[in-house]
Amino acid sequence: MLKKLRVFAAGLAIASLVACQQVENPATGETELSTVSLEQEREMGREAHPQILAQFGGEYQDPELQGYVRQIGMRLARGAELPAEQFTFTLLDTPVVNAFAVPGGYVYVTRGMLAILNTEAELAGVMGHEIGHVTARHSAQQQKQGLFANLAVLGAAILTGSGDVARIGQVAAQGYMASHSRSDERQADSLGIRYLSRAGYDPMAMAGGLRALQRHSELIAAMSGRELQQVSFFSTHPHTPERVAATADEARGVSVSDPEVGRDAYLDAIDGMIYGDSPSQGFARGNTFAHPELRFSFQVPEGFSLDNLPQAVVASSRDGGRRIIFDQEPDRSVASRQGGMDAYIANHWGEGAQLSGLKRITLDGMPAATAVAPVTANNQPYAARLVAIRFDENRIYRFVFLAPRNDGRALSSMYERTVGSFERLTASEARQLQPLRLQVVTVDSNDTVSSLSSSAGAEGFAEQRFRVLNDLGGEDGLRPGRRVKVVRVGG
Repeated sequence: MLKKLRVFAAGLAIASLVACQQVENPATGETELSTVSLEQEREMGREAHPQILAQFGGEYQDPELQGYVRQIGMRLARGAELPAEQFTFTLLDTPVVNAFAVPGGYVYVTRGMLAILNTEAELAGVMGHEIGHVTARHSAQQQKQGLFANLAVLGAAILTGSGDVARIGQVAAQGYMASHSRSDERQADSLGIRYLSRAGYDPMAMAGGLRALQRHSELIAAMSGRELQQVSFFSTHPHTPERVAATADEARGVSVSDPEVGRDAYLDAIDGMIYGDSPSQGFARGNTFAHPELRFSFQVPEGFSLDNLPQAVVASSRDGGRRIIFDQEPDRSVASRQGGMDAYIANHWGEGAQLSGLKRITLDGMPAATAVAPVTANNQPYAARLVAIRFDENRIYRFVFLAPRNDGRALSSMYERTVGSFERLTASEARQLQPLRLQVVTVDSNDTVSSLSSSAGAEGFAEQRFRVLNDLGGEDGLRPGRRVKVVRVGG
């Protein structure tokens, strides 16, 4: 959840051009019909860039690591078919594992992506692939076909399928990344191998990076027990085992004299990088969400999993039948108006809903109010309990509790357990909340996978996470002297 928890409502405005024009595809040299010129692509990227930064946590605040990523990007871009100075490379401050590009040469990689890779060449492979999408004009072609995804504000209907709930709880979608076709992906893989080899990197790193992404996706699926709500790399970059094999076969046919892998340089660069949520986003750990900068915390019932999305915190029961959505009133002018929280629910947030049981309550000394409204989700009747909390003169925090309409006990239990735990954090309590960080250590003869993986987080999956982070198979042991990544609580 971003620092100010604002619902980002601006769309990406892209002009729709009527006349087609002939444009040379930089990657292939072929002339093709397009409604978008290369200059218009650059303008699209310039307009999208600040909105992408706002949506994905901004730039990661580590100038040295940002410089390292940009240096690799420019090294690759000098071998591409567009002028290198037209490219912009940004490391985003989000734990989501992804990389993407928008027209005009804007290439993004997340710190979540950096965490699961193990060599500079693998990172170069990921970035070279995205450069390939730019030079081959894939996103521009999709925009021409109406497939480029605008940044849109989606209601809680994303989570429940409910148009009614959409009026009550809004969650911003991460919609910049168009889903690429298999043919586009294969072409971007081939172009990435081309740029890797021209830059002197090991072309086989392209396949190695894809395998790391696949292992990470499998781990997250096992940990969540359900489909991920956060955008993942393979939701926007179609993946098959055949694609990995084809990429490896192509890379074997490319000869590079003394190819660079850069494992030690890469580990040096990411040593100390934040892993998972950052302080500005708040921490979702176990069944607790705590925000050290906004100074509050709450707990959800046992058995619920927490997703810390950019504009909301969402908790889901194991069967997906019950949800808790936490966010903030996005309009500061509305939040700063005088008046009780019951009036806020009746006249603004829940306006038009069939509210019942509207009443004022107090939570940890803060004025609040609650009401229940019937909603329909996935063509099933649900009950939504709304809670609005006046945190200070400029902030109203909100909960939506969703349960099947015939299960009033579940709705009451969720509500009582969660709102009863909502509290302000003292300055001392906030200081004690520290992010997780990657630390690079050298294995000694007494270390085991179990001992090094038991440091922090990933309850029940610590060893599997350690293996994914360090490119270790299920039966691989540790070799003394090898450098590995561990996750530890750090300042």
